[in-house]
Amino acid sequence: MSAREHTRQLSLRTAARTDEVAMKFVPETYEEWKQCITVLCDIPLTPSYVQERISALGNMSDYHTQRFVERWGEAHYNQTLVWFRQAEEELKG
Repeated sequence: MSAREHTRQLSLRTAARTDEVAMKFVPETYEEWKQCITVLCDIPLTPSYVQERISALGNMSDYHTQRFVERWGEAHYNQTLVWFRQAEEELKG
């Protein structure tokens, strides 16, 4: 299974849990966001996952990106990209 397909399956598998968590908790800081991704959603922030998310979120023609913006708004979308880029830098060491 490719990394992209693995990411897609993780996204689908955690979508219901993520929606449930989101109704109770929307991160406002990097640390809250990281906790949400790694603990509540149980998704490891690996270099490949982070890069794939940056790439997907940067593609406004991507269905999931469009849905993300529709659901969470432009400001949260932009902040999420910042957090993924921060995670990318953190992983570089």
